[in-house]
Amino acid sequence: AGALLISMLRGVADAGGFTFGLFQGYREPMNSVRLAKGLFAALLMFPLWRAAQRSDPPGATRHLADGLALGLLVTALAATWERLAFTDLLNFSTDYRTTALFWEMHVGGAALDGMLSLTFPVVAHAWITAPSRRRWLLMALILPIAAYASLTTFSRAVYLSIPVGVAAMFAVHATQFRAAQPWSLRRELVTWIPAVLWVAAFTWGASAMFPTSGYRGLIALLGAAALLLALPTALRGVPITSLLNGCLLGVVLSGVVSLPSGPRRSMGRVSPTRKSKSATPRLTAGRSLPTAPLRKLK
Repeated sequence: AGALLISMLRGVADAGGFTFGLFQGYREPMNSVRLAKGLFAALLMFPLWRAAQRSDPPGATRHLADGLALGLLVTALAATWERLAFTDLLNFSTDYRTTALFWEMHVGGAALDGMLSLTFPVVAHAWITAPSRRRWLLMALILPIAAYASLTTFSRAVYLSIPVGVAAMFAVHATQFRAAQPWSLRRELVTWIPAVLWVAAFTWGASAMFPTSGYRGLIALLGAAALLLALPTALRGVPITSLLNGCLLGVVLSGVVSLPSGPRRSMGRVSPTRKSKSATPRLTAGRSLPTAPLRKLK
């Protein structure tokens, strides 16, 4: 904080002294204030956070997670709207870098990367520890939109920081859970064997799906894998007959989808050895269209 305060004062002095203006540029004094306001805003909120922690620690933690989830949702929706406006939601071949309405990113920077990397693990932790189905569903709706926004940043830092952050958050949660219970080999096996199988199945599915489906298939696989993680919590208390009926319905629907749909009409180019009907001249107002070959444009 002290170093940032000194930097802000030096920036104001180098710009010719302090003059207030909301639309000042990068070489004017208010730019130094804009760069320093984030840390000072956090310092002003710190006493409020300490007071909330003293009065109601679980409630303060829950409200902080709700605020971060709301911030992640707004950021992800802004990034999705930006891609819808400038490229396309499923256009992954264009390396368009989203900014999600962060004003400073029009000249570069990683404000969006930092926002996604810091909030995504918190929302993921709030998702797996949701005490009610309504809260679980809310977090489950936010995470796929945030995952799409993270994927379309095309940032290697985001691709690395989010998995590391989520793994660290889950490790802390597992450590706290184990500290409250005695060690048991059976519980360890029940915990780790499904986790290893899940990682192996996701890796195999990603390697098999990416050559044919690309990033779109990976997004669908990631969403399915994320929902699979939360199924034990969501299905807790559901009757066994309902589970069996759901599994049977899933098998039937999978079989129906995998059935061949018959010959499809080709939408590609016309084969050079086979004439298309559209290549024959039409009669328009009693006259035939010219059949001379068109000159190629240079």
